[in-house]
Amino acid sequence: MVKQLLMIGRVLLASTLLTSCVTELQSRPFHGEGALIQRAEATQVWHARCSGEWVAIVRQYLLQSGNSHVVVQNRWGQDLGLVDSLGRAWVYRAHQEPAWVGSGTVLQGISWILACGPVELGPGPK
Repeated sequence: MVKQLLMIGRVLLASTLLTSCVTELQSRPFHGEGALIQRAEATQVWHARCSGEWVAIVRQYLLQSGNSHVVVQNRWGQDLGLVDSLGRAWVYRAHQEPAWVGSGTVLQGISWILACGPVELGPGPK
């Protein structure tokens, strides 16, 4: 009886192992193989104020190519959006691709990212 139970157990184990499923998923970066990775240094840091209230930190980064872009961060250093060297503003939303919110001046882009009125920049942390 014990031998029969062991045999049944082995058959069930073997059938479970043989019928298991394996799934493979391959992905590549959004920009494909031609993506260029550059190191950037923060050259300027400001506090952004809307209606006199400090709402964000703005950091300007100088790229190796000579262009620069501006990153808008909340008080805790989380990126909220980016204004590139052409004045295009992108806002980051959780679990989504960055959304284009407009093209214009850097101050307009910061305002669009923060969804507030006119923005004033003042001295920021070092």
